[in-house]
Order: sequence, then C-alpha cells, then structure tokens
Amino acid sequence: WRGVRLMALKFLTGSGSGRTSDAIRAIDYAVAQGAKIASNSWGGGGSSSALRAAIEHASAAGMLFPAAAGNEASNNDEVPSYPANYDIPNVISVASTTWEGEMSGFSCYGNSTVHVAAPGSGIYSSVPGNSYRTLSGTSMATPHVSGLAALVWMYRPQLSMMQVKKIILGSVKKLPSLEGKTITGGLINAKNALEAAWAFDPPQPPSHAPQAITFADTNPRLGMYSGVVTITAAANEADVDYYRVYFVSGAGFQLEALGDPIPATGEAELTVTINGTVAPPQYARSLVAVSGRSLGEMPAQLSAGVPRVELEDYVLPESGPKSASWGGDSDPRSGFVSGSIFVDRAASEVSITAYNVYWRTANGTRGPLVGSIPAVGFHEPVCSGPACELIQTSRTSDGGYHY
Repeated sequence: WRGVRLMALKFLTGSGSGRTSDAIRAIDYAVAQGAKIASNSWGGGGSSSALRAAIEHASAAGMLFPAAAGNEASNNDEVPSYPANYDIPNVISVASTTWEGEMSGFSCYGNSTVHVAAPGSGIYSSVPGNSYRTLSGTSMATPHVSGLAALVWMYRPQLSMMQVKKIILGSVKKLPSLEGKTITGGLINAKNALEAAWAFDPPQPPSHAPQAITFADTNPRLGMYSGVVTITAAANEADVDYYRVYFVSGAGFQLEALGDPIPATGEAELTVTINGTVAPPQYARSLVAVSGRSLGEMPAQLSAGVPRVELEDYVLPESGPKSASWGGDSDPRSGFVSGSIFVDRAASEVSITAYNVYWRTANGTRGPLVGSIPAVGFHEPVCSGPACELIQTSRTSDGGYHY
C-alpha cells in the first residue's frame, strides 16, 4: 500500500520459541521508531508484569496492539492466552473464522476477553523460501485486523488510536456463530469501518505550542535524572488548558509522559520538579513540551514543531582506579621522558568512560593532561552464595584473578 511502511521485528526462532525479554525489546523498539500498529501473531506463556508494562507504554504512545487469541479451541475467559488477554486499551484480541463465517474449530474465544473475529482458516500466505502456502490460525486472522487499522488510518490520518479501535469494533458484521464467542459478536468489515471512520471527528489539539523547554540533570548517577524542567508558556493560551512533558526517542517519537499534565495558569513559566530519581525509557533522547485541551493534545513528536531539550546525563564516577604506577623513565636524554604508566582498573566501570592521566605540578596541583585510557566496561568478579567461603581468590601478576 502506498503510504504504509512495514517494520519486521523478529524475536522468535524458526520453531516458534522465544524469550519474553526479546518480545519486550521488540515492542520498545517499535514504539521508539513511531510504529502505529503492532501486529502480534504470537502467544504463549503466563502473564508477565514486564510484558504488560511494555504494552501499556505502547498504549500510552498511541500504538494499536492486535493480538492472536490462540489456537487451543478454549475459552479465554477461563484460561487466559497472553498477550491477547491483557486488559490494556490498545489490545484487540482476534479470533479466527472460516470462509463461511463460522468460528474456526481451532480458534480460542471469549465472550468478555476476545474482541472480534477475522478470516483465519485456509489463508494463502507468504512463507520462507520466497514461496506461498495455505495456512490456518488466529495468527492468520490477526493481520487482517492490523491491515484494516492501517486502512482506516490512511483514510483518516488524524484519528486517535482509541478512535481507530472503536471504529473497527463498532463496524463488525454480526454473525450468529460469533454471538457469545466474542465481545462484539461479529466479523471485521472494511466497508463498514471506512464508512464509520468518516463520521468520527479527529482530536482537535491547541494551535498554540509552548515556546521553550529547558532541563539540566543534577543527579550524578549514570542513567538517572533529577532536576527542574522549565516550560515557557505559549504566547497565546486562548486554546490551551494544560501542558505536558514527554520523553521522545532519537527518531523523534513519543515514548512516555514525565509526570502529570500541568494546568495553564497564565504564568510565563511553569516547572516540573523531579525530586527523586527518574530512569528514562529505553531509546529516550529528548524531552518535549506540548499543549493540550479537552478536545485533544499536540503530538509529542519532533516533526510536530514542539520545543525540545536534549537529555544530557550528568554523571560523576562512582569509583576510581585502585592504583596507578610509573615504571620509570626509559629515555636517557635530559628533558625527555618515556615509559609506561600502569592503572589498576576500578572494581566497576559502569559509571566510567575513561581514566585521565595528568602531570602533577611542583606544588601538588593538577597539570596538563598526559593521556587517556578508555574504560572497557570492566566489572570485578563477585562471588555470591554459600560456596563462596570455599573458594580461594588471588590476583595474578598481570592483574587477573585466580580461583
């Protein structure tokens, strides 16, 4: 389709196995790259609080999450299937139907947990090896819903994620075979969805953006932020009810909100104080400030022309080198010095990027820089557990460890 871009994110092996942590990484990456729809033809395992949090963050960023209901022919109301069973606003749980409109014999269902059905039996699909095969499963039904969502969004680009979901669920073709089996009791219908989309009014955000945003990190810990975010209010607040600060990715797309909305008060500047410590989401590179009102909120994207400030992490090393030694001058010429300086690395280099070596002046103060030794991410081995007292540890002459 013209105007649609596809992003393939693989976290499963050829046999269909994979890690929840990799699924989370894929979702986080998709959000950071501005994906509006994540089509999830996968499932398995129990509920995961980490996976739930990733999908919630995707929902907050406005990403729709159609997910396969499962192929166990069971009731998801009684035996949950994840991720389709997560009760999160952006999730659409998808069952499968035959070409005749009957519920597929393998399809999971659920009167209160499975939202809608789509064709999933005998679907002609691409397969590895540059070939095609006829396949069946809720994994084949789910892309139909994802494709319909893309079609609706192409037709009405300004619609919100929740509006697109409401259009898809509200425009189904009711079928007796799906009554009591899904929340909507129906099969998706593209014609109905496009007709319904025309009747929706898209969000109407303010036309006046905040003028500026500033922030300076005061937390010396690596990856943690504290300080005061200052927003310069819009020059005209006639249509502004509040302001909000968001983390955005390096690609320029919304990730998470920083705190609650800040009411527009008529003051020239407003502040958000980060009293504790905040760890920004993965891929966060900037903060942006947007205006909002009851009818809508400005997109928290760099392409929307909203003010931003780069995230610069203020870090002080948590530890220094254990020792440093000088092997002695090896240059016989007067006024010239040669030789090797040895630095015993810190126990942990997690907050260190380099070791800088300086001359020391006659009065003991720091002189010019001699050179810099890059940190390599070293972390001293640490033993934990009841067997540690049985292990003898010693250092070797070249700085290694002997057990």
